[in-house]
Amino acid sequence: MAEIATAWVRRHAVVAAPIFGALKTKHIDDAIASLSLTLSDEEVERLETNYTPRRDHQNISDPKALAKMAAAVGVKTTA
Repeated sequence: MAEIATAWVRRHAVVAAPIFGALKTKHIDDAIASLSLTLSDEEVERLETNYTPRRDHQNISDPKALAKMAAAVGVKTTA
């Protein structure tokens, strides 16, 4: 599950919440293993189907605002 979660985070240009910390060697192994995963659009859609976003105080849900923020920090968006 950690590998899939990390692959999901890598797929998104701007993620406002996750903070990763490695307390065990296994955590580092999972993070490294996630680099070999590429989630398809269908897999991401399935993972996000039951997700209920919290209130968007930073305007992250707006694709135009997200693209503007990503450009400001030099990140290319894939969507």
